[in-house]
Amino acid sequence: MSASMKALSRSRASLLAGSMFATTALAGLGGIVGAIVLMPGAVLAQTCTPAPAQGAPPAVQAIGAASQFCVGNYTTGIGYGEDLPGGNLSVTLDGPGLVGGGGVLLDETLRGSAANLTLVLGNATNIGQNIVTTQGSNAVTITSTGGNVVVTTGNNIPGEIITGNLAGIDATTSGNGTVNVSTIANVTGRAGAGITTQTGNGTNTVTVGGNVIGTNGGVFAESTGAGAVVINLGNVTTGTGNATVVTPFSVTANGGDAVLAITDGVVGNTSAIVNVTDPGNVTLTSGSGASAITAVSNGNGAGSRASVIMTGAAGGFISAEDPGGSLAGISVFVDGNGTATVVTNTGRHISVGTKGGSGDDGILAFSNDQTGTQSASITLGDSTTIAVGNATSSNNIGAHASNVFIASIGKLGLTSVTGGNNTTITLAGVGNLAGALATNSMGNATVAFGSGTTVTIGNATDSDSAGLVARGGNATVTLGNGSSITINGNTGLAGIDAGSTSGIASVTVGNTVANTTGIVVNGNATTGVNAGVVAVANGGNATVTVGSTAITVTGGAGIFALGSTGVNVTTADALTANNVGIQTSSSNGNTSVTVAGGTVKAGSATLAAIDVTNQAAGTTATITIAAAGTVENTSALPTGLAIDSGNTTGLAGVGNIVSIVTSPLAGIDGSVVVNDSGHLIGDVNFSRLVGNGTAGNISNTTINVTGNGVWLTSGTSKFGNGALGAGNATVASDTVTTGGPGGNG
Repeated sequence: MSASMKALSRSRASLLAGSMFATTALAGLGGIVGAIVLMPGAVLAQTCTPAPAQGAPPAVQAIGAASQFCVGNYTTGIGYGEDLPGGNLSVTLDGPGLVGGGGVLLDETLRGSAANLTLVLGNATNIGQNIVTTQGSNAVTITSTGGNVVVTTGNNIPGEIITGNLAGIDATTSGNGTVNVSTIANVTGRAGAGITTQTGNGTNTVTVGGNVIGTNGGVFAESTGAGAVVINLGNVTTGTGNATVVTPFSVTANGGDAVLAITDGVVGNTSAIVNVTDPGNVTLTSGSGASAITAVSNGNGAGSRASVIMTGAAGGFISAEDPGGSLAGISVFVDGNGTATVVTNTGRHISVGTKGGSGDDGILAFSNDQTGTQSASITLGDSTTIAVGNATSSNNIGAHASNVFIASIGKLGLTSVTGGNNTTITLAGVGNLAGALATNSMGNATVAFGSGTTVTIGNATDSDSAGLVARGGNATVTLGNGSSITINGNTGLAGIDAGSTSGIASVTVGNTVANTTGIVVNGNATTGVNAGVVAVANGGNATVTVGSTAITVTGGAGIFALGSTGVNVTTADALTANNVGIQTSSSNGNTSVTVAGGTVKAGSATLAAIDVTNQAAGTTATITIAAAGTVENTSALPTGLAIDSGNTTGLAGVGNIVSIVTSPLAGIDGSVVVNDSGHLIGDVNFSRLVGNGTAGNISNTTINVTGNGVWLTSGTSKFGNGALGAGNATVASDTVTTGGPGGNG
């Protein structure tokens, strides 16, 4: 799969278009304003104490530094304006009761006075009043120009209802002022975000322990300057012992990111962090180009960070749906320099685009770091489940990490996707799908999954798709024991694909366990160009090591490995393919193929079970069949072609995986050695090996049948055609030895 398999379809503009920047400039409020909540009958309006009494938003009562306490019901809302520069105003809602009208409004009567404004919801024994606006306003609006803004709960008792006809809570300051919103209430924005906060150079922190519902976004925290942005999502625990009650957090939104932390400042180190400390739920019900959870940093400092970190107990659901597509369950962007990081907790479920749409990611981590030193990484906790797409979608990825390299810098960043044990990734769709993809222009790209991993991709019409893909300067893919990858489709399919641009390509697959299927690629048997494992090293060695995990391919090769400086392939279990079973090509180094166990059963009337090609003089391809190994053509007959050499010209692009080009070559240099202590069934064809006879360019062919090894052949095998030449006194040799009791069958 090429590094450009899928462009980043969600630009910052599309991610944030119409998100939460203008919650107060919304039209069409007639029906919303009419959705009022009536006060209980026969209630008496109260006044906050001490004097002066509150204003009725949008009007505010001017007041100096004060601590106001508001008890009971407020039919027209509560409004105060701090009139002292740098003054401290605190308002506590001592419920129960109901605040209507324009909700709660705290601001400054003298703009630029940097007042510190605090709203406390409830006290040690009571939750605060419900706040439900009957006007076209936010439920809570707090605005300072440089002071600190705080919204906090006075207890650990969930239950307040905060509902605004625009946003639920809107807290804003500027300059070096900070915002700290911490609530366990049920917050709803009927025509805006549930919670929206903004700072300049000060820290912006939002902590949610209740339920948040938003229209045009859920929880939105932004700094316009250098201020760090932190969103904390966690559950609320009340009581002790058998009376303990855990109330999960929940954020639901449409029209924009359900949770968004963003720093707009472009100078220096900036950070946008979302911490999820418990297994609550985040749901995006609509919003093409949006994510359930997003973190964005724009700072140009290498220390900038955009992170989503999930910890705590197992479980929790992340969901994003919109038929317009270009969605993500979780996305982190470093649009300047720095590191993009996603970590999920154990048992997290992520579901994206199952109702339609294309161009979706379960998780996306992208770094535009131009220092060449920072990373884009995704780490999945054990038993994470990711499901993306439906039967008609395309261009979807389960977990996608991407890092940009600037050639003039000469340094390497890192891109990685790491899966824990028992990870499950399912992608439905018709093309350009990947379970996990790590891409990097020149830096290292690593994909590593633990034991018990299950990846299932595509349907019968799928094409250009792969299970685990790494593309980078050095590309490494590792798959743990007892894992299964199943790719369904037509052509351009690969179970695992590692491709390097300037270094090594390495694939390691563990051992099988009961009730696992290994790597299965179900392509078109006639026209498919597919592979179980692809390793292409443009600049180094290509290495494929497969333990006792079976590989089954329809319409392609079992393993294809191409290396600039050499190729090493080892298998230890059944490998079945209707094309070549193991196909290698080395430009400038030796090749080693070891069948340590199991049966390599592949090929056709014209294709071999194993095909090795060394394209440089003085190099050797060594094929070792261990005592527990068998190599045979699909025909299983002595006349079948078991081993061939010089039948691979290289690669060509087909879709988003490399195509294996198989056509006879003439005048191939190098030598071949076959060491058979197992079972070799069929003929060999080394007739294309023709060293030119000069010193160091002699093509020798050798078959050693050792121990209890067996070679069952029709006797029509073809060996090399070494030539005489200057400095070469003898023609190259062709040798068959049988030194063990198995002998030459």
